[in-house]
Parts: sequence; C-alpha cells; structure tokens
Amino acid sequence: MKIDIFGMWVESFDISAIAKQVTSQAAKGENLMVVTPNVDHFLRWQKDAKFRKLYEMADYRLIDGMPILLLARLLSKGASERITGVDFSVKVVSEAHAMQLPIALIGGSENASQLARNNLLKSFPTLDIFYSATPSTSDLANPVYLANLSKELARKEQKIVLLCLGSPKQEQLYFNLNSITSLTGAYLCVGGTIDFFANLVKRAPSFIQRLGFEWFYRFMQEPTRLFRRYFVSSYFFLPFLIKAIFQSFSAKFRKAK
Repeated sequence: MKIDIFGMWVESFDISAIAKQVTSQAAKGENLMVVTPNVDHFLRWQKDAKFRKLYEMADYRLIDGMPILLLARLLSKGASERITGVDFSVKVVSEAHAMQLPIALIGGSENASQLARNNLLKSFPTLDIFYSATPSTSDLANPVYLANLSKELARKEQKIVLLCLGSPKQEQLYFNLNSITSLTGAYLCVGGTIDFFANLVKRAPSFIQRLGFEWFYRFMQEPTRLFRRYFVSSYFFLPFLIKAIFQSFSAKFRKAK
C-alpha cells in the first residue's frame, strides 16, 4: 500500500513478504532499486529536486525511521511496520542464500567490507559473494572507475547488490550505473548496513527497538557523525509532524460529525 507523506510516497509491507518479492524479481534478472527512507532522506527530498529525481527511480520505498512511520500512521491507516535497511538486508541475504542467488557488497571501508564478508559467510556458508568494492568519493565521480564497476557487476545477471554508501551517494551510483548500461538484479540502498554486518556498529536490544529509541542507541555509539542527523534535522522535521497531527485530528473530527 502506497502512503503519501507530504509528496513523498512510501510503502507499508510485511518484511518477509517484500524480501521474498525483491529476491524473486532479482532471480528473474529484473532491474529494481529499493530505498529505505528516514528523516534525513525525507528532508532532503523536500528541498532537493535532484534528489527527488533519484528517489523517483526506486521501485520500493520501505519505511525505515520511526518518525517516518509515525507520519505514515498519522496520515494513513495502512502503515503497519518499520523496516530498517539492516533488517531488510538480512532477510534478503537469507532469501538469496536459500535460492543460491549471488550478492555484491559496495561500500564501507576495506576493513568493514572484509569483516562483513567473513561474518556473512559464517552465517550463510554457501552464500556467493561474487564481488565487493569500497569506492572513494573520487572513484564515484570517475567515469573509468564506474565503467569497470559496471562490468564487474554485469558478470552476474541475476543478483542482489547492497549499496552501502549512504544517501545520496548510493542513489546517485545506481543512477550513474543505469546510465552506462541496462542493469539487472536488485539494488538495495541500505547505507551503513555493511558496518552492522561487520559488527563495527551494534544494533539496539529488541526492547529498545520496539520502544522506538534505537536512534539514541546508535547516537551513543557515533555521536559526532550522527548529531546533526538526529538533533539538527529534528528541528526541521517538527513542522511536518505538527501538520500531520493536525490533519489526523481534523480527519477524525470530520468523520465524527
């Protein structure tokens, strides 16, 4: 079900169902991109036309951040659950392992990439990680590098590609690769997931996740990097939340009359 949150649509899914759907499409060699909107993405989408164009390429937009889930629930009855990029990636990799579908890891540091690869193979011993790369910012702007990356990924037609570069770099990379050749497979824009796979960043305990405070748990691990995202962005997000609350109460009032 699609939900319009002030112009940006998101979709509410059962995580197992959407993981199976995406993996099934990838196994058919279809070309698709999945994004996981959070507050940072939402605010960028509101003000950046170039970013909106990139995001419009997505075939699926899963609800990641709790504030985005709250907006969706206020504006529609169809919003059911939050699906983080990490949780979604784990489900998709598990499905890929069962279907013998190869995967590629793009992003993170050299250390994180290697640790993530080792940990994934411990959990999924026969998983085919056919390619990994840790491009720098300059690499992502280099046509020669992008052409070589495109060739490497094209070695497997049916595949899952985890783009762990952060937004908007990962969406821009998908756009650039798609401009070079007709892509095949599922491209998951899942930000810092590779650091979680590498166990360099820890998930919050399940009860903290259920309470909606995983963001604070992450902030305590990376305060310098996440301060702006979690605290400065909140100031700009607040008007949207107030407007959604007002619209929700107005709709209930009209129905009650």
